[in-house]
Amino acid sequence: MRTGRTGNIDHQTRLTVSLGTAALLLGACAPASPTPAAPASAPAPASAPAAPAPLAPKQGGTLVYAPIKPTTSLHPYVGASDVDFLRGVGPAYESLISFKYEPGKDWRDTMEAVPWLAESWELPDKTTYVFRLRQGIKWHDGEELTAQDVVKTYTWMLDPKAGVRKREQVAPAQSIEAVDRYAVRITTKEPSALFLQNLADDNLFILPARHLDGGTDFNKTVIGTGPFKLKSFTANKETVWERHAAYWQEGRPYLDGIKAIWGLDNAAMQAAFRTSQNDLVAFEDKAQFDAFVKTKPETLYLKTLTETGNAFYPKIDRPPFDDVRVRRALHLAVDREAMVKTLTFGLGAANLPFVPGWMKAWAIPDEEVARTPGYRQPKDQDVAEARRLLQEAGLGSGFRVKMTYNTGSPLPRNIAEMLPEQARKVNIEIQLDPQEAGAFSKIDADGSFDAVLTGDLSRSDLPGKIRERLHSKGRVNNLGAKDEKLDRMLDAFPTYFDEKERKQKALEIQRYLLEQLYGIPTIEFASFIAWQPWVHDYVHRGGVAVIVAQHSVSRLWLDTEKVPQGR
Repeated sequence: MRTGRTGNIDHQTRLTVSLGTAALLLGACAPASPTPAAPASAPAPASAPAAPAPLAPKQGGTLVYAPIKPTTSLHPYVGASDVDFLRGVGPAYESLISFKYEPGKDWRDTMEAVPWLAESWELPDKTTYVFRLRQGIKWHDGEELTAQDVVKTYTWMLDPKAGVRKREQVAPAQSIEAVDRYAVRITTKEPSALFLQNLADDNLFILPARHLDGGTDFNKTVIGTGPFKLKSFTANKETVWERHAAYWQEGRPYLDGIKAIWGLDNAAMQAAFRTSQNDLVAFEDKAQFDAFVKTKPETLYLKTLTETGNAFYPKIDRPPFDDVRVRRALHLAVDREAMVKTLTFGLGAANLPFVPGWMKAWAIPDEEVARTPGYRQPKDQDVAEARRLLQEAGLGSGFRVKMTYNTGSPLPRNIAEMLPEQARKVNIEIQLDPQEAGAFSKIDADGSFDAVLTGDLSRSDLPGKIRERLHSKGRVNNLGAKDEKLDRMLDAFPTYFDEKERKQKALEIQRYLLEQLYGIPTIEFASFIAWQPWVHDYVHRGGVAVIVAQHSVSRLWLDTEKVPQGR
């Protein structure tokens, strides 16, 4: 029997910038680690003076930030995207367990599960998980968290009628039952080395059973165990949170409140940050960021690679992309090195299928990638081979395809604007179909496209979105993928508990996807997350979005003496 250890929340005082270069997936039978230590504020840029002596966290103050996109709902499971949940209600809700977030390290390097609402767990065998809850955790309405809340939440999620986006996370469960008031037993249908990783997702929120049973409208009522309670919500304007005084982590949260301002564009967010009216901001463009920092050199920041790599997904059950030669021709035409240099100032990464480019421990080695068609330089050989393949497929004179993409972020937009020029070199004409975020999400979900540019070909939560989109029974398989060999590989991947063996299987899947090219990889971007010098203990979740949620919200604190008066 392997057991998760009870965790204590302790205090750290200084965060160092973490640039993750590899991610190690956890094995489900690995012991849990202590609850994450509280991280602390980041060092100033390299050109700044040495960091001052550590400071003890202070109580008080209101954090103000402007998320990139407005939340569309207060519902913790029914929204436009997974990130939407965290933007909307992240300060209010918590998960059963969490990933390990600590100072000076990128949590994605290990993706290690640690206790959260559950103080420990044990695995009597490879299909049984027994979680022991912390006692005395209070919901925002004063009631105590019990095992029934966990059982009801996960059981409700498994019901297809609930229509929740995170159903896949708990789908391996065969039975979920309360052992006693504070213990939950989950039995999976088969061994899954990734099940703990699923449950550690920081937006796999636990909800109060009595409100699920009572038919509470979670679009209007927010009742969680998190460190902040909803004070007010005005759609497309702001969400205001107040301190949950009965929060289970003693002495936390440090902040009195949080205000999320909705509806600002990038320029308005950065202007608010410049005038100290906004405490956190994201930059998706290095030149813009460098210019900004010159005018506000006291800014603290970190650089991070995006969580996922964008890919061109064609319909593969209809001409011309039902022919692997056509898919390979476009793959060969894509010049990823040119994209990285032009679009990311050399800070991004060429993307691979299945795993992100920064996930070195699980990815095809760089030296092999450099020799691989589609990635190798110079491009002359690839372009010549692409033309030959199209000639062989009877498309030597070329063809046209419409590509739908999301204009809500400059990342896919920039790729979309560069891709047609590269494809044109092999007589493939890509007709751009730009769509605003809401319309794009709908089109992507219902499959009403010829091809789509989106960011789920490579993710750290293996097998993650790849299974959903490319497995013949995947939740969002609207490409027409029906590959029995790939199905078997994806189904088997979670059953390998030995990490070395699982890494080898990840390589096999990558190489197979590079043969079949159901999705054609492009690149990952680098972004910059900045915060004011009076903000301490912000830990970044990854990607380009500024998110204040379970991973950092209880530990955040402000040096209130430095916050401008009248803010």
